[in-house]
Amino acid sequence: MIVGARIGVVASSLRSVGSLLLDPYSGGVSLVLDPFRRLLASYTGPLCRIRRSSDSTETDIAYTGLNVINSAAAVSFAGAGSAFISKIYDQSAGANHLVQAISTAQPRIVNAGVFDGKAVFDGTASAMQSIGNSGTPGAISLFIKGVLRSFASTAVMAELTTNTGSVAGENGMAYYCSSSTNQTAVLESSGTTYGQSFFATGLTGPAVHAAICDKAQSTIALKSRLWINGAEQTPPLATSTSGLPSGLFSAAKWNVGARNNGASLFAQLDL
Repeated sequence: MIVGARIGVVASSLRSVGSLLLDPYSGGVSLVLDPFRRLLASYTGPLCRIRRSSDSTETDIAYTGLNVINSAAAVSFAGAGSAFISKIYDQSAGANHLVQAISTAQPRIVNAGVFDGKAVFDGTASAMQSIGNSGTPGAISLFIKGVLRSFASTAVMAELTTNTGSVAGENGMAYYCSSSTNQTAVLESSGTTYGQSFFATGLTGPAVHAAICDKAQSTIALKSRLWINGAEQTPPLATSTSGLPSGLFSAAKWNVGARNNGASLFAQLDL
């Protein structure tokens, strides 16, 4: 998952030989999170920290010479058991990592000695949260690659929030899917004012989807724009607002897999 203050579709023509995927945008991203690949040449730390089920010991997992996760090291560490992600390191200069200290709420990365190849959120407990506030500006774009395996309820993929209250008052930006309508929704709010943009798109499996939510490029009041796999989606089906939202994005933390680090709205998510 990649979260940026401003980010567009990364075109290969913009990349120099030997550069990594986000190097052309290194001055514009505020948060870069991916436990499976190195995305910035300036980052030389581990990709993630994992905990094995056998004795709850943890270790950092680095990238290989191909700039992808050392899956062999993860499997070797887990042994015949499973392993779960306790931290996804922020590859930007902000060091605003995603963490989860509660073992039962950590997404899985190795299943009984077999590498998952993705972060598996179980839909009932697993979620991760940034260690600090987002620090992002009022205009923001979110890029995420993953798939919702099912719609058990309204499922949060990524959200900026400071509480678990009603829609009006979430103080951030949410990207989630609704089971009742099979729609993708983008929520922007500021205090008690909010706007929702609903798109006629389902993001369930088996295909893996790349999605970009962009508030910065919105040309319609109260509405965001959404791309799935490079294609801009149809205009919002409906809007529910009580005012023009500006978004207190810098005051909230990023949540992945559920709202407020596990309080509600879990997603059965492969990230």
